[in-house]
Amino acid sequence: MGLWAPTGETLPVGLRERLGGRSVTTAVHATGAPARIEDYAEAAGAIAAVGQNWGAKVAVGVSAIVEGRRWGVMTLTSRRSPLPADTEERLADTEERLADFTELIAVAIACPSRSSWPRTMSSPRG
Repeated sequence: MGLWAPTGETLPVGLRERLGGRSVTTAVHATGAPARIEDYAEAAGAIAAVGQNWGAKVAVGVSAIVEGRRWGVMTLTSRRSPLPADTEERLADTEERLADFTELIAVAIACPSRSSWPRTMSSPRG
């Protein structure tokens, strides 16, 4: 597990929790499909407890696939609830955009040497 927050908060490096209960991570792991929880107060389990202790209100997640195998789950959470009125419109494709970003991370994981990156990823100009 990992955490980035503009306040500088972190989770201990190497923190691991068991899957189970009702959390975005558990749902994505079980189905392979994107998942969203609109009210994190209803989440349950060890992973959900970490999010609740951090103050998570809503969460969305997607599978991180590296070289064709599920490597993990990428999640985004927010402490804001209810979210601003235009949030659903702005985030309608959050799962798709998060999956696209996660695919880029997967390339970096699979190809740790920059020289082995696909040409289109070797520089911002392609």
